[in-house]
This record gives sequence, C-alpha cells and structure tokens, in this order.
Amino acid sequence: MNPRAARAVPRGVRAAITLLVLAALGLGACGGGDAAPAPTATTAEATAAPVAAGDGAVERIDLGAGRALDVVLLVPPAFDPAQPHQVVLALPPGGQDIDTTRSVATGTYAAEALRRGWVVASPAAPGPLFFEGSEELLPDLMARLDERFRPPGGRFVLVGVSNGGLSAFRIAGLAPERFSVLVAFPAYAGTPADAARLEGLVRTPVRLFVGGEDAGWLAGSRETVAELERLGGDARLEVVAGEGHIIGPLRDGRRLFAAIDEALAG
Repeated sequence: MNPRAARAVPRGVRAAITLLVLAALGLGACGGGDAAPAPTATTAEATAAPVAAGDGAVERIDLGAGRALDVVLLVPPAFDPAQPHQVVLALPPGGQDIDTTRSVATGTYAAEALRRGWVVASPAAPGPLFFEGSEELLPDLMARLDERFRPPGGRFVLVGVSNGGLSAFRIAGLAPERFSVLVAFPAYAGTPADAARLEGLVRTPVRLFVGGEDAGWLAGSRETVAELERLGGDARLEVVAGEGHIIGPLRDGRRLFAAIDEALAG
C-alpha cells in the first residue's frame, strides 16, 4: 500500500490490513472471540496502583476538555514514582486501534524496555490516525506522562512502525524539543509540511529501518535521511535485505533498542 494514499483507505480495509500485519509479525490480535476485555483504569486509580509489568493493560487517560486516549502502559516491576524513568512513546501501525496497539507493544517493545527499567506508553488513535488529526492530542498525553513517570529532561524516546512511523515524524516535527531520539521501521516525512519541519530535528538522533523490498517506503526513507544529513542532523538508515514492509528480524525489539541505546549514548 502506498503510504501517501492511506487517507483514502476505508477503515474496514485498514482493519483487514492490520490483521495481515499482525500475522506477519507473529502477534495475535487481542480482544477477539471470547477473550476478556483489556482492563482499564482512570488516571487517578492508575496513579495509586501502577500497571503490572508487561501485561499490556489499557488505561484511559483523561486529557481534559472531554478528551481521552486509551493507552497501553508497560511499567517495570521496580517502578519508583520518586525516580525519573525513560519513557518510550510507541506509535502503532495500521489503523492504530487498541488491539493492534497492545499486540505490538507487548510483542515487540515490552521485553527490551522492561529489561532496561523503562516505561512504554503506546496510545491507540481515537478515530483519525496520529498523522490525520489525532496528533493534536499527544502533547497533552505527554504532559500526563511527565507528571507520572518523569522522563529525563522531559524528553521521550519516540518509536513508530509504518503508520506509526509517519505519525512519529508528524509529532516530532511539531514538538522536537520533547524527544531524545526517534527510531522507526519503516518511516519517513510523509507530507511536504512534515518534510519542511525536518530542520527542527537536527538535534534529535533519527534511526530508521526499512525492508530492502519495500520500494515506496525505501525511497521515502532515503529522501528523509538525506535531507536530515543535508541539514546537519544525526540520521541513519538501515536497509534490511530481503525484507518487505514487515521486517521480521526486528520483531523481538533487540535491534531497535540497540539503535536507541547507541543514539542516546552518542
């Protein structure tokens, strides 16, 4: 699917594509059949009782003014609310629905993030995707996460996959000061407006992965990295040979988090 045509794809078709994505990643789409619904909690309840590590529980976080986001929260077992914690803001692929969000968060990010003692916060889109209008909710979400988890310097580790990668470039371009690193697989600056904001990311390390057989996304990723390099930014692209849009070697998160560690250390 051409990512630039995503806005024209009906939501039902997006859902079918999402199932194919999850199957290729080896992740189950939660919440189907007789499965119990994911637990939810109010912000106040969850502040009093942090989400158990790695369970993929969903919390509805109140953003004020009648707005809220359902967020998959993964919190390390030794969570200490008095201490700062790295927070991974993980933007999901496909239709960015809650089942997809939970499956990717628990299947790809959980093990490596929790091993490091990091928090993962992965929001589901409330309707429009996070590059189609719902990105306006993310600054308020980050403000709530700031209060609770105290990311160092108020900056988040930003990750995204596919539509989540497009979303990552959208929110990073709008608020570059909020992110210590951007890692996505695949991703690029998806619109001329996003490309025009790349200058704001020259101080944010960007690490992108794309399948060697994923022609459209490969071209977009190369253009984005080339422009960041031209602007003097720290940007790197790893082309994974023989892989398509779903990059199998990244499914366990190890290479992704190695890239995050390298960027943060640099």
